[in-house]
Amino acid sequence: MGSDRYVYLDDDAGVDGGVDLRALTDRGSDHGSDHGSDRDTRPDRRGPLSGLYYDDPDDIFVGGLPVERRRMGLDEELADGLTARHFLERFDPRLANRPDLDPDGVATRIADQTREQPRLAQLAGQERCVQRVYAAFGGGAFHGPERHEGSLDDTDHLLRLVERQDPAQFDEARREKGIDAFKKGNGKHVCAESSTSIADAVAYAVALARGVDHPKVRAALEARHDPPKRPYYVHVPIVDLLGENGHEFCGGYQLVGEDPREAIKQRDMWAKAGWKGKPRDDMCPPQTEPITTFRDGVIEFRIGHNAARDSYELISMFPRPRKEAPRGE
Repeated sequence: MGSDRYVYLDDDAGVDGGVDLRALTDRGSDHGSDHGSDRDTRPDRRGPLSGLYYDDPDDIFVGGLPVERRRMGLDEELADGLTARHFLERFDPRLANRPDLDPDGVATRIADQTREQPRLAQLAGQERCVQRVYAAFGGGAFHGPERHEGSLDDTDHLLRLVERQDPAQFDEARREKGIDAFKKGNGKHVCAESSTSIADAVAYAVALARGVDHPKVRAALEARHDPPKRPYYVHVPIVDLLGENGHEFCGGYQLVGEDPREAIKQRDMWAKAGWKGKPRDDMCPPQTEPITTFRDGVIEFRIGHNAARDSYELISMFPRPRKEAPRGE
């Protein structure tokens, strides 16, 4: 299927994509988890896991702590003595078929993004080289940071993985009905067998900036536009974008089960019953667990049509652990 370059998808194929993440504690973000502690790893009954949908949070939480993720500084050395700042400053948005904004344009775009999408509020305090990357993808189809950047906490991940609730959807009633923040009408949000994210705004921006300059991603973005087909996804090793220890910036959770596809099927039945307000007393809730490592994993770049439908552009980006089965976003 062209694994050396990219995988094509027919727009009419009906693929039900999703994301990757694994069950969580209710202690807020997994940033800085205390792996050396002997504290109880189960969700606190008084926290966000209780009072949501579960009589006993242990029903959906198998155990283990989320992988502790490092945060990236701009002076972090990534390759051959070159720093994160270097790669951000040399970022060329035109490689991704996006406009190169001047400083005023970056400021305006960041102001619009942080106002319209609370998930991106942390961008206001970032240096200009970071903001420029996010601004270049604002106003288009790209929605990766809202679902795969480190602003998501454990509860966000849990609700996405177990209930298929979109963390980018800030209308509570629509979120609880599984309605996607970016689809037209009442289109439902999809999530595969896991939900993953990159630790913080800097690391995510670096992966994006280096990714669009990677030969595999460029080949997909520069492919002859041929609707209704499109390059569906491209996999780039995490080490190529975030350095030798790049896996330490990634984390997430996954559904538990010997057959991931069956786990997704059962989860979907559970979530859809919840959307409709149906009793679930006789149903087994999905179980989840942390992804233990992203070593030897990949960054997945999702690709779609631009608004004018005359070229391709990125629509999402997120990490995947090694040897993951079903495709999802």
